[in-house]
Amino acid sequence: MTFQDLLRKVKYKPVFNIIHKEYYLESGYPNDQMMHIDFSYSKVFDNLLCKDKIKSDSDFEINFEMVEGEDDDPYINIYLHKLDDGERFGLDFVPWGEALSFNVNNSLGMSEVEMTAHILWEMTFWGFTEETVNEQREITLKAIEESEAGNVIEMDLEDLINELR
Repeated sequence: MTFQDLLRKVKYKPVFNIIHKEYYLESGYPNDQMMHIDFSYSKVFDNLLCKDKIKSDSDFEINFEMVEGEDDDPYINIYLHKLDDGERFGLDFVPWGEALSFNVNNSLGMSEVEMTAHILWEMTFWGFTEETVNEQREITLKAIEESEAGNVIEMDLEDLINELR
């Protein structure tokens, strides 16, 4: 089943309820801010339902794994698995039309609603529009290029604090 197929099988509100429970419940956001976040996710959900899927040049599938966090709290990691060589990639900077075309591997035995919730969380990590995510991708790529070209100044935190004073 592709991510587009998955989206078409679920209703929005149960998906958001899982996003809220897993990622926002303990954060203490005020109700008006949570209503804005809910509205933002609903727009993403609706936009993805109307979006055409774009076939990727590579063969990927969306996978899930349970991972131990730094504080020993387990969490679900979502990643792209490249089928021909097993390489793993993040889903957060993938064009949304391509993400719709990827098969979803329910390796953890989650419900369709749960899988959709975790995928939407990952896709919107950098923002609630594809344009915002693309802008962050470009910023990240530029930072990587500058780092690889040696255009990075290394300093420890104490030196940085002294320089800012």
